Amino acid sequence: MRGHAGDLRRHGDKGPRDMKMARRILLLICFALLAACNPYGWNQKLTVTVQTPDGPVSASSVTQVTKIVSDGPFTLPEARGVRSELAGEAVVVEVLPGEYLFVLLKGVDHLAAHTFPEFDGIRDFGDWARAIQEHEGVGIVPPEKYPMMVMFEDISDPTSVRLVEPDDLESAFGEGVRLQEMTLTITDRSLTEGAVLRLLPWLPEISPNRLDGSRFETSDAVNRTANSLSVGSFMTGTRRYAD
Repeated sequence: MRGHAGDLRRHGDKGPRDMKMARRILLLICFALLAACNPYGWNQKLTVTVQTPDGPVSASSVTQVTKIVSDGPFTLPEARGVRSELAGEAVVVEVLPGEYLFVLLKGVDHLAAHTFPEFDGIRDFGDWARAIQEHEGVGIVPPEKYPMMVMFEDISDPTSVRLVEPDDLESAFGEGVRLQEMTLTITDRSLTEGAVLRLLPWLPEISPNRLDGSRFETSDAVNRTANSLSVGSFMTGTRRYAD
């Protein structure tokens, strides 16, 4: 019996050592995974200027872009690359009294790459991202890279959302209205908050549905524009919604 008890004690003694070793291995793996994810980020101000019969009107929104590079030795090949995260809200331009143009968020996290081509020759992503972070001056966003734009025929009705073509604002707002330009600036200003919710207070009530009330986007939706948009099309950040 004493021999059997001794065997049990010897087996039991291995438990704490094994647990310590397992913890160390887990910590090393976590450290390696964290080291493999290199984040870069910046705040950027997108300014939209619209020409109206009464002169130009402008509005801007500051968003936060985070680029996360996954390329460590423990990263699976299919998981390697760069992913983007975006926080902030859409640009809201009051084109005419009570009539608003919304420049949505989709694609805004990639605007710096399209707006500052002077850095195209930088091959290392980290060097490129740092160059963007330190950039000073205003860049002109190429028209072919403009984000999606919409307006509401009835600001209180989410299903009245209407797609606005960048080269045809007259169809949405009337004669003499045209998009003049979009510019991008890297900034240390804080994120824009509240402009969207002041006009669209019903947005949080819709989540997680689309603007037409459907839970998911479908190709056979009657109102394709409303069905393609969700709260995340207009605002993200500290209050995150599905895109």
